Amino acid sequence: MSALGVLKHLTAVERWWLSIEAGGLDVPSLWKGSPDPSWDLTDEDDVVSVAAAYRAEGVPSEQALEGLGAGGPPRGRPGSQGLRG
Repeated sequence: MSALGVLKHLTAVERWWLSIEAGGLDVPSLWKGSPDPSWDLTDEDDVVSVAAAYRAEGVPSEQALEGLGAGGPPRGRPGSQGLRG
Protein backbone atom coordinates (compact mmCIF):
# COMPACT_ATOMS: atom_id res chain seq x y z
CA MET A 1 0.00 0.00 0.00
CA SER A 2 1.22 3.47 -0.84
CA ALA A 3 -0.04 7.02 -0.34
CA LEU A 4 -0.93 7.07 -4.04
CA GLY A 5 -2.90 3.84 -3.62
CA VAL A 6 -4.78 5.37 -0.69
CA LEU A 7 -5.70 8.39 -2.82
CA LYS A 8 -6.89 6.11 -5.62
CA HIS A 9 -9.00 4.19 -3.10
CA LEU A 10 -10.46 7.43 -1.71
CA THR A 11 -11.64 8.28 -5.22
CA ALA A 12 -13.59 4.99 -5.27
CA VAL A 13 -14.89 5.64 -1.74
CA GLU A 14 -16.12 9.10 -2.66
CA ARG A 15 -17.92 7.79 -5.74
CA TRP A 16 -19.57 4.91 -3.86
CA TRP A 17 -20.67 6.60 -0.67
CA LEU A 18 -21.32 10.15 -1.84
CA SER A 19 -22.34 9.93 -5.49
CA ILE A 20 -24.01 6.50 -5.62
CA GLU A 21 -25.31 5.72 -2.13
CA ALA A 22 -26.07 9.17 -0.75
CA GLY A 23 -26.67 11.08 -3.96
CA GLY A 24 -28.35 8.38 -6.01
CA LEU A 25 -26.31 8.90 -9.20
CA ASP A 26 -26.43 6.12 -11.77
CA VAL A 27 -22.67 5.84 -12.29
CA PRO A 28 -20.48 2.74 -12.25
CA SER A 29 -18.71 1.80 -9.06
CA LEU A 30 -14.92 1.98 -9.03
CA TRP A 31 -14.90 -0.97 -6.60
CA LYS A 32 -14.81 -4.03 -8.79
CA GLY A 33 -14.25 -7.36 -7.15
CA SER A 34 -13.07 -8.69 -3.87
CA PRO A 35 -10.65 -8.05 -2.43
CA ASP A 36 -11.16 -4.43 -3.38
CA PRO A 37 -8.73 -3.59 -6.19
CA SER A 38 -9.20 0.19 -5.90
CA TRP A 39 -6.00 0.31 -3.80
CA ASP A 40 -3.95 -1.25 -6.58
CA LEU A 41 -1.89 0.93 -8.87
CA THR A 42 -1.58 0.13 -12.57
CA ASP A 43 1.10 1.06 -15.06
CA GLU A 44 -1.08 4.01 -16.13
CA ASP A 45 -1.31 5.43 -12.60
CA ASP A 46 1.02 8.22 -11.59
CA VAL A 47 0.77 11.14 -9.18
CA VAL A 48 -0.74 13.46 -11.78
CA SER A 49 -3.40 11.03 -13.06
CA VAL A 50 -4.49 9.73 -9.64
CA ALA A 51 -4.67 13.24 -8.14
CA ALA A 52 -6.62 14.48 -11.18
CA ALA A 53 -9.10 11.60 -10.88
CA TYR A 54 -9.62 12.40 -7.20
CA ARG A 55 -10.20 16.10 -7.89
CA ALA A 56 -12.56 15.29 -10.77
CA GLU A 57 -14.63 12.93 -8.61
CA GLY A 58 -15.54 15.84 -6.34
CA VAL A 59 -17.63 17.51 -9.04
CA PRO A 60 -20.29 14.79 -9.45
CA SER A 61 -20.24 14.10 -5.71
CA GLU A 62 -20.99 17.73 -4.95
CA GLN A 63 -23.80 17.78 -7.52
CA ALA A 64 -25.24 14.49 -6.22
CA LEU A 65 -25.38 15.78 -2.66
CA GLU A 66 -26.93 19.12 -3.59
CA GLY A 67 -30.18 19.62 -1.73
CA LEU A 68 -29.66 16.81 0.77
CA GLY A 69 -30.05 17.88 4.37
CA ALA A 70 -27.58 16.81 7.05
CA GLY A 71 -30.26 14.78 8.84
CA GLY A 72 -32.28 13.74 5.81
CA PRO A 73 -32.31 10.34 4.15
CA PRO A 74 -29.90 9.61 1.29
CA ARG A 75 -31.30 9.16 -2.19
CA GLY A 76 -29.77 5.70 -2.63
CA ARG A 77 -28.75 3.79 -5.71
CA PRO A 78 -31.22 3.80 -8.59
CA GLY A 79 -33.41 0.71 -8.46
CA SER A 80 -32.47 -0.26 -4.91
CA GLN A 81 -33.15 0.74 -1.36
CA GLY A 82 -29.55 1.93 -0.96
CA LEU A 83 -28.90 3.08 2.57
CA ARG A 84 -32.61 3.58 3.17
CA GLY A 85 -33.40 -0.13 3.37
